[in-house]
Amino acid sequence: MNPTQKKTSAQVYIIIFGDKNNSGKVVLENSPTNFSRAAVDKFQVDTVDLGELKKIIIGHNNAGLGADWFLQNVSVRNEINGKDYHFPCGRWFSKNVDDKLIEREITLSAKPCRATTYEVVVKTGNLRGSGTDANVFNIQGKTLSSGKRKLDNMWNNFEAVLPLLVYKIDVLTGDRRGAGTDANVFIEIYGENGKSGRKTLDGPGNDFERNQTDTFGIETVDLGKLLKIRILIAISMVFGESYYNQ
Repeated sequence: MNPTQKKTSAQVYIIIFGDKNNSGKVVLENSPTNFSRAAVDKFQVDTVDLGELKKIIIGHNNAGLGADWFLQNVSVRNEINGKDYHFPCGRWFSKNVDDKLIEREITLSAKPCRATTYEVVVKTGNLRGSGTDANVFNIQGKTLSSGKRKLDNMWNNFEAVLPLLVYKIDVLTGDRRGAGTDANVFIEIYGENGKSGRKTLDGPGNDFERNQTDTFGIETVDLGKLLKIRILIAISMVFGESYYNQ
């Protein structure tokens, strides 16, 4: 949803399921301002006795240019006995974000829950064949489950961890007048398996003095057979920092 968007343009519906029956699909609409950002909307649903409520299916028809909708929670009250049922969600209903679903099944919870964002860090081992291209799902808490959530992003996930190697780099500065430098020096190493990315060559002493050999250790993934390097220096200037190939 665009941050400036005030409400979903889609038509929202719900199906309420109990242990006796279900309500059928009911369109939730009683005001032009329904489902506005940070709003609480109330609706009356007339149906047969559903018994003890178990779950709901809620979704929208994806109509209009601003259909994306974020649902925090649904609470249903039985007006006959005054009992409340809570169905926490905390997910987008969108073809563009999250898991791109516009309809969800939500099971009963003991109380309304505030949506929480969890950062899930998954480390794949480095044994042969330990990576996977399969879909990976789910977070399970002590009392509740997140439901089936696909762990996915823009990267190639669940690949085997590549071991890191340290490459020893000896740099010999020439023996000419003015050959040394106080500038920041960088290196990028290219191999058959990829490249190291730009690494700073910085040791404990006064590096890159005339006729001096400096030794550095660069940690990166196994690049395989080395093919070439790229050396750069950074020259500080009044308007910023510029980089030049050498």
